[in-house]
Amino acid sequence: MRILNPGLNPGPAVTSSDDFSSAAARATRGNRRRLQVFASVFLLCLTVGMAWNLLRPAEYRAIARIQLTLPALNAAPAPASAPLPASDIGADFVAQVQRLGSRPLLELVQQRLLAAGHRIDAPGGDAVSQLQLMIGVHPVPGSAVIELSATGAPPLLLAAALNELVDLYREQLLASHSTGDDQRLAQTRDELARLAQAASERQTQLERFRGGAGLLSTERDENESVARTRGLTTALNAAIEKQATAEARLRALQDAVTAGQGATAARDDPTLASLEQRASQLREDLRELSRSYTEEFMTMDPRSRALRTRLSELDAQIVERRAVSQEQALAKAQEDVATARANVVQLQTQIASGRQGLRNFSVRFAQAKAMEDDLASIERARRETLERLARLEASQEGRRPAVDVLQPGTAPDRPWRPNYWRDGGLVLAVSLALGLLAMGLVELFNRPPAIAAAAPVTLVLPPSWPAVAPDGASLRLAPQVAQPLTAISPPDAVAPPKLSGPPLRELTQPEAAALLTAAHGPARLACAAWLLGLTTPELMALRLRDIDRKALTLHVDGAWARDVAVPPWFVGELPPADAPADAPMVHDADGQALGESDLQMLLLCAAVDAGLPDSGALTPERLRHTAMAWLVREGMRFADLPQRFGRVDARGLADLAALVADRPRRHANEIDPLMPVLRVPPAS
Repeated sequence: MRILNPGLNPGPAVTSSDDFSSAAARATRGNRRRLQVFASVFLLCLTVGMAWNLLRPAEYRAIARIQLTLPALNAAPAPASAPLPASDIGADFVAQVQRLGSRPLLELVQQRLLAAGHRIDAPGGDAVSQLQLMIGVHPVPGSAVIELSATGAPPLLLAAALNELVDLYREQLLASHSTGDDQRLAQTRDELARLAQAASERQTQLERFRGGAGLLSTERDENESVARTRGLTTALNAAIEKQATAEARLRALQDAVTAGQGATAARDDPTLASLEQRASQLREDLRELSRSYTEEFMTMDPRSRALRTRLSELDAQIVERRAVSQEQALAKAQEDVATARANVVQLQTQIASGRQGLRNFSVRFAQAKAMEDDLASIERARRETLERLARLEASQEGRRPAVDVLQPGTAPDRPWRPNYWRDGGLVLAVSLALGLLAMGLVELFNRPPAIAAAAPVTLVLPPSWPAVAPDGASLRLAPQVAQPLTAISPPDAVAPPKLSGPPLRELTQPEAAALLTAAHGPARLACAAWLLGLTTPELMALRLRDIDRKALTLHVDGAWARDVAVPPWFVGELPPADAPADAPMVHDADGQALGESDLQMLLLCAAVDAGLPDSGALTPERLRHTAMAWLVREGMRFADLPQRFGRVDARGLADLAALVADRPRRHANEIDPLMPVLRVPPAS
């Protein structure tokens, strides 16, 4: 510590410092220990890892690809009535993939490899099992390609094993297909012969049954029993209808006789019709005479009397003939009813006697129909088998499977695994991490105690302080000390930077609109002026002569003189145009200009009425900052801000610079100077 008293003659400074020799020694020992731990663990892990990496035998990998073309599982394409499922070919393909890796096929491959001079070293002596472990069969999804891979050593053995496997598989596949085709042809021919024999036997049985049952036709309606029964049924229906008609006629005649009405029409009796015609002619003659002569003359006239006498005789004959005809019609109706009833009974008896025969015929006909359906199904199966046999014989050569070698097996020229360089890098990284971890664990349990090291401090005593006299190694101050010491940094120290306050928060457009709505009179004019970019001193200096009501501009005097555009409603808030030009624009009830405290009070009242958040901290600078922030976001250049707002301090520029987005800057005349909230009159 060094203490200076500027009021005294400078004397020798009293300085004290810690002895860092022991700390340096401890640091040296700690560094040496950390280096030893890190080097030991790192070298040990690196040696073990590299030994594991380099001592692993190299494995090679050979790849071959073949394309397998297989026919359908059935001997021939199925008919249209029974299509072949699409999954059959996929199932056959999977079976062939399993066959490629089967042990019998690999045994033949091992024998050929041994004959060619390639020896397979198997740990248990089973070369085929070792070959199964070396060779992998992988079908390529979505295609008929199969990838064969062989992993191990030596490289020549791998390529030879894959090629021999492909050759043996092709030979066995073609041989099995030829044998399978011959078997399918023989089976199909045997099946066709059995179906032909069965059809012949069924045809003979059907003809014998038809002859014994008396079935002359395969159609039911064309047989004698059915036709006779159908005719009797039709006749019975007609007889029943005639019986009903006769009974209805008899009842009508009886009702007419009972009622005393004529039941016989003239058209049914020719004699009655002739009598009625003659009587009608006599009546017509009498009517002609009555038109020419009087009744007294006709009474005396012999011709008239003769006509009337003849008409009376005819009427009597008509009545007599009508009674006779009525009796005859009633007798005929009763005879017709009796005849119809007898006919119905006779037909019913005949139908009842032939019903048992019809039932027996129906049973025999149903049996014959079943035999016909059985024969038809056998014939259909025989035709389908015949078609299948023809397709088999026609497509036997074109349906052979094919094995196309897309990529033969070749001896690899570099190991497939392990990747010595990659694994060596991993071993190096793991060794480094383990060394750092071990060093950290050792240092965790060897932390030295904390040493309090105080930096040198210089105290400067004011001139009114008493003299300070050193007393050996101690420092004594006079008892008159009544003022605190002032700590001063060392001469070469840099003063800490002064912290800036929080950035100004601009008002949103809804908040500004609410503020203008809540303000009235001078408060609204003041808030609008601040939102136009005026400072409080500029607002207090404004007079009515500074406003141009027609051009809608406001002239600001001073060091930053400028013209500011105002909205139309701003002019409406001003006093009348006949007011004194020197009158303040914002004044109290006495016409005096409002002070800064009064304007701040009006702003706070309007903010509280508007319900703004943190309304107690609202200042005119925030309103002015809101106007500048809006124009900066619209793209105004910072060089144009003084022409619009006057003087802008450095803090305000820093806050505005944080709002600049990645958009092009524009000149002031390209931007509307009024914010959206100022373009619309405040709500009343």
